[in-house]
Amino acid sequence: METPAIPDKDRLKATNILRDTLTRNLDLSRSKPSFVLVLLPEASRAIYSALKALCDRELGVQTLCMLLDQATSLRKQNLPEGKKRALQKQYFANVVLKLNAKLGGENHSLDGASLRWFKEKRTMLVGIDVTHPSSTSAQGAPSIAAVVANTDDKLTQFPASLSLQVNRKIKKDAEEMVQDLRDMLIERLKLYKKTCHALPERVIVYRDGVSEGQYSLVLDKEVPQILEAFDSKELQFESKPTLSVIVCGKRHHARFLGTNKDEVTSNGNTRPGTVVDKGVTDIYNFDFYLQSHSGLKGTVRPTHYIVIYDENRISADEVQSAVHNNSHMYARATKAVSLVPPAYYADIACERARLYLGPLMDGTHPQSSKKTGKKSGEEERLRIFEEAKALWNAHGIHPDLQDTMFYI
Repeated sequence: METPAIPDKDRLKATNILRDTLTRNLDLSRSKPSFVLVLLPEASRAIYSALKALCDRELGVQTLCMLLDQATSLRKQNLPEGKKRALQKQYFANVVLKLNAKLGGENHSLDGASLRWFKEKRTMLVGIDVTHPSSTSAQGAPSIAAVVANTDDKLTQFPASLSLQVNRKIKKDAEEMVQDLRDMLIERLKLYKKTCHALPERVIVYRDGVSEGQYSLVLDKEVPQILEAFDSKELQFESKPTLSVIVCGKRHHARFLGTNKDEVTSNGNTRPGTVVDKGVTDIYNFDFYLQSHSGLKGTVRPTHYIVIYDENRISADEVQSAVHNNSHMYARATKAVSLVPPAYYADIACERARLYLGPLMDGTHPQSSKKTGKKSGEEERLRIFEEAKALWNAHGIHPDLQDTMFYI
């Protein structure tokens, strides 16, 4: 569902009010609060996007938003009082999960047996995703790439690197893959080394947002950049880590039904942890379907994973168990999620970055509704891209937040 377009004057007004309020009441030059709690009277996209752009990039302050009604009394909910209190308690719990992750905390961890495979070698899990402009975005709006990676051996903290890139709507010969992957991965490896005091021995990349026809592009365009990062003189690997690349996909029509009552949950779905790796999978490739979560409504959709590059020689049992166990480590939930967390985090980071470009992405820029000829159109699209770069570089992610999960 697309969100309503935000008039730029409303975004600018919200930004100015927020900046004035925060700088007037907080001495940000001397000491910053751990976070700023913002109580919103309603679900305002204009205020939310203005707040995140201002605090993530300009002020360098962690922010947490809550709806005033849900934070106080849930008075608008036509429910029994006991049900209201239970819902409010759950709401507070979900908010605290996000806050703890933002501040570098650990919400939960895997037990020793489930974590053992990840600790056999120093392992860095990487999530990669790219978000593209929508049909209502300005002609020439950029794509945004996100790369996240863990900084600890408990797989709890996944800071992100973000980058703008040209897409084929701007230049026909633009590459569809992540264009600055080498530099973004070097950033992640440096932080891993800083926190773990060593470089990883193996790197496992979860690549989201790739169709079946683009597997070869990942191998031709992205894997070489990853290997170049390992060769970087900035990192000085004694021995290069082994690399595996796994593509994650949910845009498929495969569904699996239990064959007897003992194999299904109360609503008829197969149980969490169900793996299908025979019969309907690829004949030649190393792929499988995994349903790691519990389906609440309808027929649950498993995630399709395919190993397209593997120097680690991971067995089927190892990769399936690793993905399923890791699916319980998503910071914003207390149960397993449908997509492996590094890929999930990369998707969320991309969505956060869209807020920073404001009208260029949400359809309120004057160029969004213009249709131009082919010759002048490319020039105009390149001009819009340069406008996006100037807006992006004016305030990159603030140094105080770069090593945190500010986007969660």
